[in-house]
Amino acid sequence: MDEHLIQSTLDQLRNYLANHPDCADTLDGVYLVWLSTPHSKAITQIALERLAENQEIEAVKYGRAQILWRNRP
Repeated sequence: MDEHLIQSTLDQLRNYLANHPDCADTLDGVYLVWLSTPHSKAITQIALERLAENQEIEAVKYGRAQILWRNRP
């Protein structure tokens, strides 16, 4: 994957989360709403996983297969 695109997505996600601290959404919602310049869902997924690994956000199971991404409480 292109590290530059991942870093761009990380920056966009951090900016969105700072401006919308109570937000929570699925991968599709994050891709469509949170990102001003989305690159791909695959890159968005990688960026979300990195933020979760760094404990900046958390992934919460919702329903059977849905995962909501949100700021850590």
